[in-house]
Amino acid sequence: MTNSNNPKSGDRVETSGVYYNEWKQVEILKQGAKFPKDPMMGITNWKLTHYPFPNQITSDRIPKEFWNEIENPDEGNSDID
Repeated sequence: MTNSNNPKSGDRVETSGVYYNEWKQVEILKQGAKFPKDPMMGITNWKLTHYPFPNQITSDRIPKEFWNEIENPDEGNSDID
């Protein structure tokens, strides 16, 4: 069963959105997909950073303010340790 507060690789995505893991891997995932493993580190924790905009389909369209949160999680409210 997926714990929506702390999803891990292999869990099902409950809410479509932009997610990142502790290795700063960013993915836009749709509801029902599985959280991917990191290619080098294996199973990771994932955090929802924001809901996708209607026309957002690739990571190059993630707004800069969300990249700042991902790149500087200590300045924000991060649940990933």
